[in-house]
Amino acid sequence: MNSSYYSISRALLLNDRLHLLTQIHAEDLDEDTLSDEDWQTLQPLGRILKPFQAVTKRLKGNATDGQYRSAWETLPAMELLIKHMDEMGWIHTQANHPELATGINLAWSNTTLSSTTPWPTTPP
Repeated sequence: MNSSYYSISRALLLNDRLHLLTQIHAEDLDEDTLSDEDWQTLQPLGRILKPFQAVTKRLKGNATDGQYRSAWETLPAMELLIKHMDEMGWIHTQANHPELATGINLAWSNTTLSSTTPWPTTPP
């Protein structure tokens, strides 16, 4: 997930250069380029992934009192990510971003004890 975040962040940073590069090599790339719609999806996708990057970077291999991270460090991070996905689910709906909404719903189902738990029906 972090590699996706880093790739998206870098692509957004180099957007103009990547557009120029794909125009120069359009014949060689054929259809292996990003459409305008793809570029518009990358920005919100980067915002969705950023907290995951921050949490994993914070929790990785930096244990202070033992070999592995403790529940007291992991559980608040999980809560933060669940709240973030909940918020993103209300922003990116099936009506305005169907691809993102599907990914968010899948992530939501993986954070619950039961994969049959539906998306919340009332905003936070």
